[in-house]
Amino acid sequence: GESERLQSFEEMADRYAQDILAQQPEGPFFLSGFSLGGMIAFETARQLSLRGHEIGRLFVFDTQTYNLPRHVHWRAQIPYLFSRIRYHLSRVRRMPYAEVLDYLAGRKKAAFHRLGLTQKEQSIHEVPHDSDYYSILNDQYTPKPCPIPVSVFVAAQNRVAMKKIWNYLSCGHATCIRVQSSHLEMFDDSELAKEI
Repeated sequence: GESERLQSFEEMADRYAQDILAQQPEGPFFLSGFSLGGMIAFETARQLSLRGHEIGRLFVFDTQTYNLPRHVHWRAQIPYLFSRIRYHLSRVRRMPYAEVLDYLAGRKKAAFHRLGLTQKEQSIHEVPHDSDYYSILNDQYTPKPCPIPVSVFVAAQNRVAMKKIWNYLSCGHATCIRVQSSHLEMFDDSELAKEI
């Protein structure tokens, strides 16, 4: 809370890589991250790899990114969007007619955002100091593929084609494991006990 905000995931990852190497100068390194933190862990692993260090494995938990080449991103997002059509149609059928157009406009905006067709305008300098600015940095971060082994744990309700995302990012070195819990419950003791 005292130091200047870092301006990017790359800066964060560089600092993490320096801290890791100060404690353990040689690999192999095993890193992990949950949700958005998985992208910071990926960038840290990538930077360690570029410095010539071995990455034993990266473990990410329900982590995705939107800043990918369009053909990769859309192939990953389309299954999710199709899974939501039935849900939205059932809601529209029960709505008063006067609310339908606004509802559909909102769904269109959300779909365009998910497909990366909307402009990301906010800057980290525009949010209060005590706000979570990580999502803004995530919007600005464009990951570069790196051939590192990745295990991707995916929440049961997640309909995004995570294997497509992570095979692209890891240059084909990703393994996906579906976890029978929601995104926010992945680390609850009761959910971990079911998986173990």
